[in-house]
Amino acid sequence: MSKQYVRSRTRLLAAGTVFMSLIAAGIYLQPGFSKPSPRLAGDATVVSFLTPLLSGARGSVAAAVITPKGVQYALWDSDFTKQYEIASLTKTMTGSLLIEAQRRGEVTPQTRVGELIPEIAGPASDITLAQLASHRSGLPPLATSLLQKIQVLKTIILRDNFWSFREKTLIEMVNKASLERPAGFDYSNTGYALLGLALARAAHQPFTQLLQTRLFAQAHMTDSLVAGDSTPASPAFSQGSTASGFSEAPWIMHAFAPAGGVRSTIVDMANYAQSLLSGELAGSDAMTPQFPTDDPDSRVGYGWFTTRIKGRDITWHDGESSGFAAAIAFDRQRQSAVVILSDTAWPVIVPAIRLLLTQPDNAAEVHHELD
Repeated sequence: MSKQYVRSRTRLLAAGTVFMSLIAAGIYLQPGFSKPSPRLAGDATVVSFLTPLLSGARGSVAAAVITPKGVQYALWDSDFTKQYEIASLTKTMTGSLLIEAQRRGEVTPQTRVGELIPEIAGPASDITLAQLASHRSGLPPLATSLLQKIQVLKTIILRDNFWSFREKTLIEMVNKASLERPAGFDYSNTGYALLGLALARAAHQPFTQLLQTRLFAQAHMTDSLVAGDSTPASPAFSQGSTASGFSEAPWIMHAFAPAGGVRSTIVDMANYAQSLLSGELAGSDAMTPQFPTDDPDSRVGYGWFTTRIKGRDITWHDGESSGFAAAIAFDRQRQSAVVILSDTAWPVIVPAIRLLLTQPDNAAEVHHELD
């Protein structure tokens, strides 16, 4: 992996992953290193490649390699039914819902927020859905007031869920936010929360229902959900941890669910990747790079980034919650992808891309299973 890519990724995601509160709470978020679980299953070739790259993963990890010949899985202390928080990978699904809404005639890329959410006042009402989906709205990463920032810091220190913002609060946050003008690329969780609300208003359905009927059902994602206050406890889901080993509360994101509220399994995420590669989902069009970012080698579509790496166009996104990490990387020309899910908040996008770049064309022919 080139140093230039690492620097580019840092610039792309800095606004979305670095909060002042996280820095202040960094005393317990300092990464610690450990070996991934020795309880292995799945494809030996994938396990052998990824194990040394997962030195920050303390708990369970699940990976999938998707090629035209099928799917290879690798599991570290995991199984096919275990649910992981996928955090910001949810944004790619919200981008898919935008394309689907366009196909249904509910919105256009240039539909303004104020047309769908009349409570939004001032400059924010003129933001278009395309600007929200491509992080060009001018909205900050998290449009919190000073008091809200203090509350977020408090809950982080206590290792509690800090996503307490409801729809009314989201609208107030947007109305009070200082918009960057002219708006350039700036990764925004607030923007995606607002996009999800706008699409729900356009369809006259809750966001969770839109995601279930227009994406989960179509992509055969039978074990995926948007976590809510009423989500029942399940043996398929357990708390994740920081890289230092601290147990973290699950994320219940309320109004910010469109930015990062989905839980999923490795099988469902492999199905998602296959559906995108085959064009079965509207979100396949969301992957097309359309707009510049602050990295000359990268462009952004609706949620997805495409970066030129070692002469290949890699389309990707990752996500990280307080206790989980996830990543998907695609080589659309070769019709291949890699998915990694972990219950440790230690980034896995670099291992995913490295595996994608080094997989031989005949990978599906040379794999064998571990005992």
